[in-house]
Amino acid sequence: MRGRKKLPRVIKEAQGTLQKCRDHPEPQIKEEIKDAPEWFDDEHTACWDYIIEHAPDGLLGTIDRDLLVAWVTCSVQYKECAKATMGKPLVFKDSQGNPKQHPYLNIMNKHAQTMVKLAGEMGFTPASRGRINMREPDKKEEGNPFAQLLSIQGGKQ
Repeated sequence: MRGRKKLPRVIKEAQGTLQKCRDHPEPQIKEEIKDAPEWFDDEHTACWDYIIEHAPDGLLGTIDRDLLVAWVTCSVQYKECAKATMGKPLVFKDSQGNPKQHPYLNIMNKHAQTMVKLAGEMGFTPASRGRINMREPDKKEEGNPFAQLLSIQGGKQ
């Protein structure tokens, strides 16, 4: 696919850049994600609850559940590996005297890559969040019948 990824309609509406001439139908979220899976332990559930509480409203639906499960699982496992390597040398010598990297570093790197990729898809990274501009309408424009016309032209006068 060439060019930039298309922004979802909810993001364009939040930014105030939605144009009807360029609008295309999108699948709508039928229901937002709420409860964590039953098989999650306390640490997974706490991470899940934090994400659900801080994610923008209307962005994550039940269809995104497995994507969020993967992110939470990677996050918790990343933290476990980080705790396991704390205070230990990251490079050591094996029985032949060759330098070896701590085995958890490889796992941590793979989880970090997965988390960044998933987080970008869900709007959790600073770069992806930067595309979301939750602007509130100006108070002056509420009573102005021409405010809609100005917003169609991008606010140019």
